[in-house]
Amino acid sequence: MARNVVATLPVPRTSLLGREPERAEILRLIVDERVPLLTLTGPGGVGKTRLALAVAAALETDADEDVLFVPLAPVREAALVLPAIAASLGLRESPVRSAAGSLVETLRGLQLILVLDNLEHVAAAGPDLAWVLETCPRVQIVATSRSRLHIGAEHMFPVPPLPIPDLEANLQGVTALDNPAVDLFCQRARQANPRFALTADTSATVATIVARLDGLPLAIELAAARAAMVTPETLLARLDRRLRLLTGGPDDAPSRLRSLADAIAWSYDLLTPGQAALFRRLSVFVGGFDAHAAIAVAGGDPVAVLDDVHGLIDQSLVSVDRAMPADGTGAPGRLLILETIREFGLERLAEWGEAGDASARHAAWALELAEAAEAHIIGPSERAWCNRLDAELANLRAALGWSLEHEPVTALRLMGALRTYWCRRAPISEGRRWLEAALAAAPDAPAQVRARGYCALSHLATLQGAMATVRESATRAVSLSDAGGDDRTKAWSLSQLFMADLVAGNLETAVPHLTQAIALLDHATRDSDRGWQAYILQGQGYVAKLLGDHAQAHAVYSDALRRARAVGTDAVVHSVLEEFAALLVEAGETERARGFALEALEIAARSMESWLLGFVLLTMGYIEVLTGDASRAAELCGASDAVLQESGAVFLMPLHRQREAVVVERAQAVLGPDRYAAYRAQGRAAPLTVIADAIRQAPAGNQPLVAASSLTQREGDVLRLLTTGMTDREIGSALFISRKTASNHVASILRKLKVESRAAAAIYAVRAGLA
Repeated sequence: MARNVVATLPVPRTSLLGREPERAEILRLIVDERVPLLTLTGPGGVGKTRLALAVAAALETDADEDVLFVPLAPVREAALVLPAIAASLGLRESPVRSAAGSLVETLRGLQLILVLDNLEHVAAAGPDLAWVLETCPRVQIVATSRSRLHIGAEHMFPVPPLPIPDLEANLQGVTALDNPAVDLFCQRARQANPRFALTADTSATVATIVARLDGLPLAIELAAARAAMVTPETLLARLDRRLRLLTGGPDDAPSRLRSLADAIAWSYDLLTPGQAALFRRLSVFVGGFDAHAAIAVAGGDPVAVLDDVHGLIDQSLVSVDRAMPADGTGAPGRLLILETIREFGLERLAEWGEAGDASARHAAWALELAEAAEAHIIGPSERAWCNRLDAELANLRAALGWSLEHEPVTALRLMGALRTYWCRRAPISEGRRWLEAALAAAPDAPAQVRARGYCALSHLATLQGAMATVRESATRAVSLSDAGGDDRTKAWSLSQLFMADLVAGNLETAVPHLTQAIALLDHATRDSDRGWQAYILQGQGYVAKLLGDHAQAHAVYSDALRRARAVGTDAVVHSVLEEFAALLVEAGETERARGFALEALEIAARSMESWLLGFVLLTMGYIEVLTGDASRAAELCGASDAVLQESGAVFLMPLHRQREAVVVERAQAVLGPDRYAAYRAQGRAAPLTVIADAIRQAPAGNQPLVAASSLTQREGDVLRLLTTGMTDREIGSALFISRKTASNHVASILRKLKVESRAAAAIYAVRAGLA
């Protein structure tokens, strides 16, 4: 086909930023794999058209391909798509041949790439396009659409938002401009205000703006256009109502792209009534959701809901988180709605008067999830349930906030069920605030509900060392659980009273609380209850040790460890191992003590509860100082300092305070105060190095569960540097890669090794001989 037959491509008004990886991959699929139909999908304003134009220009220039760009936004009916393509080629209907027939006759012998822009509202033309591809084998189609076309030749290419900057990094000036979303904002802001410049003072603000806008190019451009009128700080402050703010696109832009709300409304208006209703209700979710949650909040027939979910995915209003794949049941994986799109949905939800009902369903779903998790949060599946609650933490917070205002009893039940999870994974101070507010807002809640609330409050307060609150809350919980006939909550609460008495040095009152708590769980059948019994039981071992009865302490710890292992709870096994190790080293069983401590270290490293890691490092320092290695003890205590500080744990239980005091006294006596402080500072600066050294000195035993060959060579390099304690930015500098690339490698390493922490990855590296 002669070049002059093909219409000239539109020339974009602006440069393409941050899309080189996508552009290169699309060109590879078209030129190398000869994909017949490639559909670029994504929400409105993500930049599908701009990317398609860049690809088309490269195909013309670099690949010497004939390309025809056909804008379809003005076409209102699917039956008019082929005639529109024909018209772009200058073909017309004749008395004996339709425009579609003329098109196929013309294209049959040609090699041509059709770029069809904005197909979502005429997606029913899919079968017509399939006919073109079948009859014209040398024709390829690149389509942009917010929804897929559902024909056999179609390959999908989801166009993601621009990558957003790491808000925790120290973004300054030129460094911030390395991020394409920030660069886009600055270029468009200079179009509106030539004096605009990114400075050290505004870098973090602009980075936060583009992150709040989900990296969506249209939203960023509309926000940047305001730079002529307001400062970045003022703009950020107004983003809470971003849909009203982000208007005023260029007059020569399509009407659907002159405001963010218009861009989203274009997709919303293409939904069926059922899909639109579901989209509105799903907007109550924060931070994503799964198919089961969608069904719970939507109500109605689950099959119909799943069908509508897939429809929303097709329309690019909902996306699938590729990092969390489907579970094999046929339902999609974890689902996401961009915050900019979610805000639109919430406004529609309010307009339809459905906000209260949807939020109530959302809170009921959250409560059902929390109460189901509570039964498994201690036991063989504890990590899986903790991870699941981690994924839903933003939703749990949203449900708590709504319930506190509208259904305070639900809020109190939620926090009562989340007691153990919140102690292990979420901010302690935040949990206390939720509980105190819910208890104040629900004074007439059933006795059992208030008992569980006070019990949870006492548990959280214990971790903060607020023993007056522990005693008051646990006492109330015991009284209320008696009234409600709840032995489980009474046992938990009595164990907190034991801790309060123990901290106060009142063994005479502490021991009866402990004995009664253990007895209340004697006939427990639930894994979590039997696990808690093993946890509480170790308190008897500690008391026996305090009283100088090491034989009894040994027997109790052995029993507690056996019970915890039988339940399959790593959390309780860790706790007992740590205490048992301290007892064993005091009895001269050094190697066995080190073995137990190392096992506890590996369990803590596998978990997300970094304060457990901090405690066991302190206990390992205690073991080392008692066996004569003062410098190593100081380093281990320094590593413990770093981990506990990062975790936010500020309170050491009496047994840990006692061990730390022994380390300080004995290590300083050997090293002197200055050298002791230097070794401790060294451990504080590089906790992963200290952990790796501890594993190196351990006897060969536990081997990695994943073959080292599963890691790429680059990932092996990253893992070795990670083990030295380097941050992602430092790893990037050492390997001449970006911080984001280094972070992606670290995430891949953790995923491949099936671990959740850098400490666990460091242990793997040593065990596998990689570091």
